[in-house]
Parts: sequence; C-alpha cells; structure tokens
Amino acid sequence: MKPYGQRIEDTIAEPQLEEKPGLSAALIRHEVNRSTLSRRFNRETTSRADGYNGQRLVDTAQSGALLVYIKDLTVQVRPSIVSIV
Repeated sequence: MKPYGQRIEDTIAEPQLEEKPGLSAALIRHEVNRSTLSRRFNRETTSRADGYNGQRLVDTAQSGALLVYIKDLTVQVRPSIVSIV
C-alpha cells in the first residue's frame, strides 16, 4: 500500500475529482480521509514533507553532495567529521 501522502496526491490528481460524484469514489478507492483531502485540495494545508522543506538549512541536492564529499574524505583515509569531533 502506498504511503498516505502519496494516496492523497493520487486522489487529487484524478480527473474525476472535478465532478462531485467522482469524489466519493476516489476517496474509497484511495482510502483517504475526506476532510484531509478537502483541506489539501483547497490548499489550506500541505504535506508534512513540504512543510519541513521550509525549515531545512540545506536542500536535498546539497545534502546529497555533502554526503558524497564526506564519503570521498573517508576513502582518502582522512578522518570523518564524527571522529574529529
């Protein structure tokens, strides 16, 4: 089963969502909460991941680059950041 956030996004993306009868069927098909879907659809709330992205000091690409840099230092037999501290 897909994560809850992904199921909400899938339900919102369905073209049948524009029609009132399609909403109930989509809710049942994707097993999501009606009020959560309504708030997300009306852009009153966002997913947790989107909310946390504004609080991060580095984005995902920068984080990945930092991890690659640390792994390269470890391969070169330099002590990692954890062992320095």
